[in-house]
Amino acid sequence: MGVYGFVHSGDRQNSGEEIEVEAKQIINAYPNIPTNLLVALYNWGKFGYDCGGFLTAVLGNDLVGAVSRADHISIKLIPDIVKYIYNELPTGCWGSPETVKRWAERKRREMEDDRAEG
Repeated sequence: MGVYGFVHSGDRQNSGEEIEVEAKQIINAYPNIPTNLLVALYNWGKFGYDCGGFLTAVLGNDLVGAVSRADHISIKLIPDIVKYIYNELPTGCWGSPETVKRWAERKRREMEDDRAEG
């Protein structure tokens, strides 16, 4: 596990130092979003790791689902979370429930392929 939970183990693209710098930049750029939510979104975008019902609903543009799953803190942060998603995550990992599902499947296949090559 990397800095603040940002994953770097097995990440062939970034070293631990690069992940640490990136993590600090993300946390500083989005100070209103709790670190645990930033970590979940980062790891979703990079690895397709499950990020929970609330964030999955936000990623899939499911406003009713997001609001119904949000806690008293997260509900106030939906606009900030959407800004992070729009500005930081690959466009192929958010936008509709189908897009979210395809991203998870794609990342799962990539991990399986990496293990097979490994």
